[in-house]
Amino acid sequence: MFERYTEKARRAIFIARYEASQFGLQDIDANCLLIGLVREDGQISTRWLALDATELYSLVESQTIKSKPVATSVDMPLTNEVTRVLAHAAEEAERLAHRNIDTEHLFLGLLREPDTFAARRIKERGLTPEEIRVAIAQDSSGREPKEDPQGRSVQRDLRVKVLNESEGELDFEELATLLWMSRPPTIGEAILVKEAGALERYRIVDVLWSIQTMDAVSQPAEIVLKVRKEQP
Repeated sequence: MFERYTEKARRAIFIARYEASQFGLQDIDANCLLIGLVREDGQISTRWLALDATELYSLVESQTIKSKPVATSVDMPLTNEVTRVLAHAAEEAERLAHRNIDTEHLFLGLLREPDTFAARRIKERGLTPEEIRVAIAQDSSGREPKEDPQGRSVQRDLRVKVLNESEGELDFEELATLLWMSRPPTIGEAILVKEAGALERYRIVDVLWSIQTMDAVSQPAEIVLKVRKEQP
């Protein structure tokens, strides 16, 4: 079920499960998922909800009917609402042309359920899920859509150079140059790189952009990916 999830997204769900057990709940609800997302990605709270993690936790706690903590070994299902949130998150990743499901996709999934704390909070702030989706798309791509002087839409090819981050010091070795045809790579994404005749799995840890031209109809963008090799 979670094969496409980044490590951050998986940790957020793990934290949500822990919080649900501490509240004494029988299942993982949307508020617990939000806590997990904020603890894993603090920008979600400060940027979109205008709350720090402590303030958010206090508000969620005040709205939760608590009981005796549940052992973490007990199986804890998702509420129907959270099940829908995960489905929404997968759709959001597809809409943004992202291979993996990350914390921002889960957050967008929460916003699509109108009764969640997150959805109510952004509405109070005068924001909409569409505005947040656009901002997340621009953040993840590192660029905004462009038009040439004649108003034609600019389509950029993305030339990608992959650099290996060695263990310890930031000592990079060029591995390959790839071409992303329809979307940019994203931090946290896993990629396969051919190395010594075999495919090795790497995780993207940073994306550096360098737009080469600003006036052509086709504007290639060179990107340097810093990656870390995953242990087998």
